[in-house]
Amino acid sequence: MAIDKRPPGAGDLTFELGGETLILRRSLGALIAFNQYNGRAGIFGVAGRAGLIDHLGNSDTEAAGFVIRQGLGLGPSAVKDLEERVFQEGVAAVCRKLIPWVTSLLSQPAAEGDETGGEGGAGGEENPQR
Repeated sequence: MAIDKRPPGAGDLTFELGGETLILRRSLGALIAFNQYNGRAGIFGVAGRAGLIDHLGNSDTEAAGFVIRQGLGLGPSAVKDLEERVFQEGVAAVCRKLIPWVTSLLSQPAAEGDETGGEGGAGGEENPQR
């Protein structure tokens, strides 16, 4: 998995998955993807961010994989074994870490002058484009 090695910024989520440290980056692209999430439209047909949070709350492995890929800035087919890693780590435990991060994308303001939505790396460096 191609992992971004920059230090975490404000609003980023750092956690272990399968013995690897992942840093999910706060970004406008992730927020837009979460707002457009369709997934499997549960019993009430809820889509978008509310549907995504509902799926995470129900320990949905595919929803967890979707969130992690977005946070890493990866496409839908990247990291073929991601859902397996989530399963091995414990789906409910992973989802409990992801829900607050997804909801924080709405409430945490971006740092001034930062187009990606985070504060950048150590020392106030800008986040490089991916």
